[in-house]
Amino acid sequence: MGNKHSRLGIASFIMAVISIAGIILAIFLLVSAIGSQLDPAAIQAGELPTLPEGLMKSVITATGLFFLFIILSLIGAVLGVAGLFQKDRLKLFAILGLVFNGLLVFLIVAIVFISALAGPTLPGTF
Repeated sequence: MGNKHSRLGIASFIMAVISIAGIILAIFLLVSAIGSQLDPAAIQAGELPTLPEGLMKSVITATGLFFLFIILSLIGAVLGVAGLFQKDRLKLFAILGLVFNGLLVFLIVAIVFISALAGPTLPGTF
């Protein structure tokens, strides 16, 4: 009988799939919650939008979910690396989990970095 797949690799891959789906859901929640309250004319005039308290709770919840899935992705990347070092196990899921989790973390870091650079150029920021 051949080698079996690494359980750590399978867990890493599952965490990657859950993280990707969760981050997409969190982004959708953030965009829909904030987008429904924005006034385009006020934004063009350079005014910062004020958000109602109930909406602010939704934004905080979605942001918390976002960071939860980032942490899950980091844990999945570590499990992917650990799965690569297991002997007599197939490495497919460990490689896939490491690649997907790593790309997700890299993309989030890149988006945050680009947003930090672009922030001062947006209207209403200083």
